[in-house]
Amino acid sequence: DARELVLYYQPKVETRTGQICGVEALVRWNHPERGMVAPDEFIPLVEKTVLLSPLTTYVMESVMRQWRVWADEGTPIPIAINLSPRSLLDRQLPEQVASLLERFAMPSAYLRLELTESFLMADSGRSNAVLHELASTGLSLSIDDFGTGYSSLSHLKALPIDEIKIDRSFVMDMHVDG
Repeated sequence: DARELVLYYQPKVETRTGQICGVEALVRWNHPERGMVAPDEFIPLVEKTVLLSPLTTYVMESVMRQWRVWADEGTPIPIAINLSPRSLLDRQLPEQVASLLERFAMPSAYLRLELTESFLMADSGRSNAVLHELASTGLSLSIDDFGTGYSSLSHLKALPIDEIKIDRSFVMDMHVDG
């Protein structure tokens, strides 16, 4: 309510050309006493409360508002948002996303929702319908940090996933491993 959340936009760079091909929105909490608080310190707490939905809405609105500013300046750019796996239990999420896309006149192709690999391990299938509804809007879905857990690629076959982001720890020493 105090508007202490801040979004940073980390560029995504096309390795072949060096051109920026998108950004990822990263939320931080600018606490009046503690200063900047990283998401891994407050998101797990938020996920256990009724504040998850308002936080998700706040981030999505902020991201789409920023996209609108950039688009009006002539630089529409794809934006990725990290989504809590618990958000996928909210049957209203697809409708909310579609409504926000319409409100900010943001084509769905410019929005990518990212889920962590841990979502694959914890999901009992209840979020499948929400995932498919989100995908039907035309936005992209991504699995982030793949390779940190124990899920296999076979988990992905039934999901409308467009991108898999391999975790850095999985590939960091690839050039020296035999």
